[in-house]
Amino acid sequence: MSAVSLTLAKQYLRIDAGYTAEDELIQLMIDAAENDIEVYTSHVLAQRDYTLVGAGCEERVYLYPIADISEDVKHHTYALYTSFDLKKDVSTTFKVGYASYEDIPKQLITAVLKQVTYMFENRDTYEAALHTDVKSMINQLRRAIVAV
Repeated sequence: MSAVSLTLAKQYLRIDAGYTAEDELIQLMIDAAENDIEVYTSHVLAQRDYTLVGAGCEERVYLYPIADISEDVKHHTYALYTSFDLKKDVSTTFKVGYASYEDIPKQLITAVLKQVTYMFENRDTYEAALHTDVKSMINQLRRAIVAV
């Protein structure tokens, strides 16, 4: 499930809704842009299940937001990650990502649309990286880990 719909992306690109010849291409660009933004910010745009298998030590999940963690699972939530204490080979499944479109920060939605536009307009010369304008827009939401 995409956080940004094909209809919204086509509207942002100023492509007539009746023109469908490039719908598959635009959807691929939406998926790629969302993935790139999720990796860059650690924000998961569309809610989905996430399964964590314990390795007998503390496991850290840097994704945001996290919901529906079982009360039976020992965990602590910090600013940048949620720490899980799972015994070896014990697994737990919970939800990561925003539950609805309305919950997603609008900077992230706009960033997806801007990245799709950049990819669409530069498809012959596109480099696999987030555009500088997109990075500038979402840097404040980035949950990057900095080594000290």
